[in-house]
Amino acid sequence: MQSTFIIGEQRSGSNLLRLILNTHSEVFAPHPPHIIERIQPGINNYGDLADDENFRTLIRHVLLLIEKNPISWDVILSDQQVFELCRERTIFEIFRVVMDLSAGQKGDNNWICKSNHNVFWQEEIEDTIQNAKYIYLYRDPRDVVLSFLKTPVGDKHPYIIAEKWNEIQKKCFELKEKVGGRFLSVSYEGLITHPEETIVRICSFLGLTFQEKMLSYFDDDDAKKASQISQQWENVSKPILADNYGKYKQLKPEELIMIESLCSKTMRKLGYSPALDDKNLVTCSGQEIQAFRDLNEQLKEQFFNSLSPSEIEVRKDLKLALELIQNEVRV
Repeated sequence: MQSTFIIGEQRSGSNLLRLILNTHSEVFAPHPPHIIERIQPGINNYGDLADDENFRTLIRHVLLLIEKNPISWDVILSDQQVFELCRERTIFEIFRVVMDLSAGQKGDNNWICKSNHNVFWQEEIEDTIQNAKYIYLYRDPRDVVLSFLKTPVGDKHPYIIAEKWNEIQKKCFELKEKVGGRFLSVSYEGLITHPEETIVRICSFLGLTFQEKMLSYFDDDDAKKASQISQQWENVSKPILADNYGKYKQLKPEELIMIESLCSKTMRKLGYSPALDDKNLVTCSGQEIQAFRDLNEQLKEQFFNSLSPSEIEVRKDLKLALELIQNEVRV
């Protein structure tokens, strides 16, 4: 079973790429419930995983996340089967097993996970999954910030978004140095302006034969479901928007200064040209940064409260599942 991770920051086209790859007849690329990202930070609350009961609770919570994911995987997984197939007692091993089992049920010999922030657990993933491949999908941080400011989820302050973007790119660079030929860099701008060329290159990297239907991903049921569920995925039921870049000019001047002050060095490394000269960049004080963090939390809450009833309904089951998990492992 070939395992592949799409890594990078959100709002960089990873759902688009996932849907394109998921149409391939040999690939299982489900919408992710972010298993590792949601559970690993609180893993100590499960106690000693050598204890069968504790480990079974962890497995049950992983399967609950899959079951309540907004876009169904359409697979049947049992706690006992996962328990028996785990070779180690870690969340990473549970993740490997459920992905292998799910891909197998679909008749696929490749699975792809687009939980972008898994790059933060690169060492544990490398220890658990042999010969995993990585597709590093990156996008101009100025457009990433603009996208986050408009989408229902995620951070809502330019400084916080840019800071996280910069951190994630550096983690991806670190991984590239470690895994060499198992790493492929793909720009969002290249994907949308030269889709067939880019998809052929990705298929070659994965050892797959390019299939024409990948360019018609928007006709797939998974894409249609995603577009109906949330505003943030509304474009995935349409052909690729080749001009969907360079929109950052809508940002306010002070927002652009903030972003480039944090990201200009990394931008240049990725081939993006900052609009500002270095002399115009600024450094924020610790007090200012804390104020940005506080405001970010306020803006996130305000944005969520302004969501339509349908957007809130989509997330209700998953929200309840996360609350149940937190309550069961609370110490």
